[in-house]
Amino acid sequence: MNHYTSTSISETNFQIRRVLVVRYLKGEGEDDGIVGKVMLVDGEVKRNDGGKTRVVQVCGTEAERIKALDEHFKIRLTNEEAEGVRGRIVELLGV
Repeated sequence: MNHYTSTSISETNFQIRRVLVVRYLKGEGEDDGIVGKVMLVDGEVKRNDGGKTRVVQVCGTEAERIKALDEHFKIRLTNEEAEGVRGRIVELLGV
């Protein structure tokens, strides 16, 4: 995490207003290359398998988003990391 991008209040800094994670999907064959991607954009997990993007999960709470990070991206946050979003504009409040 970068201090500037996590604390800047600039209107043009999308990095404090969005949660964005992307995982590219590699084909099964040795020469297949990238065949798609999975994205977490704020509270939505989306998947694109070669041209068409679809929403596969909608997270309404931080607990759901943390679980989605683990399930779709194999990212396991520590308690301290999970608490880092509390009080920030990107926090999912489940309202």
